[in-house]
Amino acid sequence: MASILIIDDEARFSEVLVKLESLMPQEIWITKLYYAQNKLTLVGSTAKNENIVSFLDNLKKPEEFSDVTFDYTQRDPESATFSFEIMMHVK
Repeated sequence: MASILIIDDEARFSEVLVKLESLMPQEIWITKLYYAQNKLTLVGSTAKNENIVSFLDNLKKPEEFSDVTFDYTQRDPESATFSFEIMMHVK
């Protein structure tokens, strides 16, 4: 019985990844992803801060995600990129 739950969880996680990919602007790179107990945290980077705003807006639209919150953005002066963290619940 436990293996069925694991398979179901893996299938659900695959669906989440496919949905995320469809919502991401091309210039967003996810560097870390944490998923536990229906909570998803994304850490990533981009060359343009407005890509983060666009991604955040996109994540708030589908019913699969709720309580989408933006934790931080920080500019890296050496690479001229912006890092960010976004958290949400997965339904």
